[in-house]
Amino acid sequence: METLNQKYAEALFRLAKKQDQVRKIRDELSEADKIFSSMRVSVKLGVQDEEESSRKVQAEVDGRNLFLKDERISSDVKKDIARTLLEDKVGSAVLQFVYILIDKNRISSFHQIQKEYRKIANKDLGIREGRLESARELDKDQVKKLAEVLSKNGKEVELNTHIDESLISGFRVVFDDEVIDRSTKEEIRKIREEWNGKDDVPWI
Repeated sequence: METLNQKYAEALFRLAKKQDQVRKIRDELSEADKIFSSMRVSVKLGVQDEEESSRKVQAEVDGRNLFLKDERISSDVKKDIARTLLEDKVGSAVLQFVYILIDKNRISSFHQIQKEYRKIANKDLGIREGRLESARELDKDQVKKLAEVLSKNGKEVELNTHIDESLISGFRVVFDDEVIDRSTKEEIRKIREEWNGKDDVPWI
C-alpha cells in the first residue's frame, strides 16, 4: 500500500521530471536533509501561562527532532528559518516543497520523503547507490575508480563513504541486493571458518 510519504515524493518527482531536474532536486533534498539534521537554531516563542498573560522564552531547537516537530513554533516562523537555512543551498522548487510540507504539518516527515524521492530518482536515472565502508578515509579518486569498476549493465554507481575501523583494512560495499566484502576482517573470518575444529590453526 502506498504511503503518504511516497505520494509526496512521487508528486515532487513528476514536477522534477517535467522540469528536467530529477538529479538536481534529488541532490538538493539530500543537502536540505543534512542541514535540518545537524542545525541548532534559537527562536523566540510566545508562551501563555496563568502568571503572565504573555512572556517570551528562548528555546534551543535541535535539528529535526524538535524544530520540525515543535508545535509551539508557528508555520510562518518555520518557513523563515527554512528560508534562512536553505535559500543559498537549494532552488525554488525544493524550497517551495518545504513550505508545502510545513503548511500540511508534514515537515517532520521530510527525511523519509527525501529517501523515497531518492529511490524513485535513482531508478529513473539508472543509478545504483551503495554504502562504501573502509577502515580509513579514501580519497575521491579511489572512490571514483571503485565506482567505475562496480558499474555494470549501463548503470551508474554512486558510493556514500563511511569509516569503520573494525574492518582493519580493505573495504566493504553494501547495496540493497548485494554485499561486496574485500576487508581484512572478512578474510580473517573466512580463515577462522576454514580452520574451525583443526588442531594446527596458524597465527589466529
